Amino acid sequence: MSTLKTNGIEIIGWGHYLPKRVVTTEEVNSRITLKTSSIDEKVIGNVGVKKRHWSSDEETIELMSKISGENALRNAKLKASDIDLLLLVNWTERRYVPDLAPSVANLIGAKNAMAFDLCTACCGFATAVMTACMYLQAHDRVDNALIICTEQFSHRVRPGSKGELIVGDASASLVLTKNTNATGGIIDFELKNDGSLKDIVKAKMPEGWVKSKPELAQVAAELNKRAIDTIFSRNKISMQDIDWLVPHPGTEVVHEEIKRHINCTDRKFITNFSEVANVSSASIPLVISINLETGKFRKGDICLCPSIGSGIYYGATLLRL
Repeated sequence: MSTLKTNGIEIIGWGHYLPKRVVTTEEVNSRITLKTSSIDEKVIGNVGVKKRHWSSDEETIELMSKISGENALRNAKLKASDIDLLLLVNWTERRYVPDLAPSVANLIGAKNAMAFDLCTACCGFATAVMTACMYLQAHDRVDNALIICTEQFSHRVRPGSKGELIVGDASASLVLTKNTNATGGIIDFELKNDGSLKDIVKAKMPEGWVKSKPELAQVAAELNKRAIDTIFSRNKISMQDIDWLVPHPGTEVVHEEIKRHINCTDRKFITNFSEVANVSSASIPLVISINLETGKFRKGDICLCPSIGSGIYYGATLLRL
């Protein structure tokens, strides 16, 4: 692990926000009125979610982002005015114009930040890390970046469907800065797309409810494995060099296939799917933020974070905490 060098971009702060309302699986089951289909069984499979957080009308994308972002800034010991770039990752509440990032920057007080929205669905964390690194490395006037991943996935499933069992709302943030001497930070990232698979997962207007094809689980497993293999090969490492595998959560079938492929033990495989469900782009940074807060993750730990998103996008981020 000591041979893994960062790209000069250090992560100096993490933060998160979970909506106040906690919804149990028993409550969701009482809401399900639509008949379960064969697609539900293949895509959703064994639910395994005990509870999830659903946002209120007052807990908007902007408000959750503000709280999450401020928590990350506090953790990084920076002021909002220190931020030069603010990236807001969100797909669950995209509504034409305006983008939400400028509003979030205004609420936080990041008056010096260039702020804009990013999407790529559940791959948004990887996209934002890659984008922030490119700005920080290429621009001499960009020193600090704030990434905020905020989703209201509970809004994107058909009410009364089994899909409500596996979705939640959350925001998670991280602060990146230039530091060529840092031992921790971003080591590598991979992001690809395959437009031939665009119909595997989609959410179209006017309702915007997610619809998935039954082969989603198989595709997700294969693309996650492909991204992981690329990171392993390029950095000449294996699962033995990784402290934590932190994937965007899928079904149990997907998880088991990934673990088998790279010989990952249950101890190293970390999601919080059972406690917060699928919170899309916020899933990976939420796991890291919470586990750093509780002390399970420690400074110097190596995390590998694979994900896929509608498009289809797929990729992975390799980082040292």
